[in-house]
Amino acid sequence: MNYRVNIFGFPNAVGLEDQNLGILDQRLALEWVHTNIEAFGGDPDRITLWGHSAGGVSADVLNFAYHEDPLPAGFFLMSGAAMRTFAQADNALQTNFTFVARELGCDFPDDAEAELECMQHIPVNLITNFVGHYGDDGKKPRLFFRPTADDKVIFKNYTERAERGLMSRKPALISNTSNEQSSLITYPVDNLLAGPNMTDVNKGTLDGFICPAFNSSNVRDINDLTTYQGSEQLHAITLVHQPNLKPSWV
Repeated sequence: MNYRVNIFGFPNAVGLEDQNLGILDQRLALEWVHTNIEAFGGDPDRITLWGHSAGGVSADVLNFAYHEDPLPAGFFLMSGAAMRTFAQADNALQTNFTFVARELGCDFPDDAEAELECMQHIPVNLITNFVGHYGDDGKKPRLFFRPTADDKVIFKNYTERAERGLMSRKPALISNTSNEQSSLITYPVDNLLAGPNMTDVNKGTLDGFICPAFNSSNVRDINDLTTYQGSEQLHAITLVHQPNLKPSWV
């Protein structure tokens, strides 16, 4: 499914009430599928929510956020889980949106609503090009537009919520692969055959993949939830990073 990312999906703008719009997109798409899948020969009671990497994290985020009405019959968390620390919605992150707004002519430092309204009139391609070129040019400070803990759909402490049983009772398949982080580490330009620094690969794989999967399995065991490792044929929805060119705040 397509969902908004970067500044469109996770703007963290002071003038917005909801910040994790990309996650809300996913839930809306899931609701649509659940409502309409019978018209395409599917069974609304046999949907598996399947995500890979960031999609795996998203699937598990939805598992926690809508634990009373999850909709899918099960979850497949491939190389990603919610049991991690998300960025906090602090002023530093909100400054990123304000910085982009100012650079695009929406300079309203003391009026969050005016800033947002102004940005809603800036063409999507101009916003995309500015954010993209800024990052490509390696400018500082870096801009971050990513999921943030709002304690509505993304939470600050997933361990605490799991211990309280605030996650769906649906079964889950959790998986990882070896050297997950290797594709995210820069290869040495002067010796590509040497591959990425394995110390960095191992640390990233442990912190970003193995530990969240282990912790997810642990809290599921505490809650006596059915959990699998491995693979099988599944009817699934795949959550992937895809930009949507018509974000609602624009």
